[in-house]
Amino acid sequence: MKSVFLLTGFLLFGSFSFSQKLSTAAQLANAAYWEEQKKLDSVCNQILEEYKSDNQFIENFKKAEKYWVKFRDAQVAMKFLNANTKDINNAQSECIYRDKLELTKDRIKELQLWADGIKENEKCSGSIKVNQ
Repeated sequence: MKSVFLLTGFLLFGSFSFSQKLSTAAQLANAAYWEEQKKLDSVCNQILEEYKSDNQFIENFKKAEKYWVKFRDAQVAMKFLNANTKDINNAQSECIYRDKLELTKDRIKELQLWADGIKENEKCSGSIKVNQ
């Protein structure tokens, strides 16, 4: 399972390559984003392990993650029209990484429900595990 996320990590998260050297602020934003990305990968791997016997869930989870990455990249591209080109400056690259960082933090919070489970059997918990 981990190999699935490592492979998709290279495909999904390596969306920016810059021909110019990043400023210090952009480097810090880049590092913060990738640190948060590691946390997201960890939560995803935890969920995959926790729900590994539920094939339908795993299939839907992987699909949701694929579409979330597309959503994240589309959000950034909508805000920074040249985000997926080499024609961005240091200020833009810093802002792009900051936006990706915030979107990634939000995603971790969303997925943490499946990783942690819920304490009570809520009516609309769906596939979220219930802790006893």
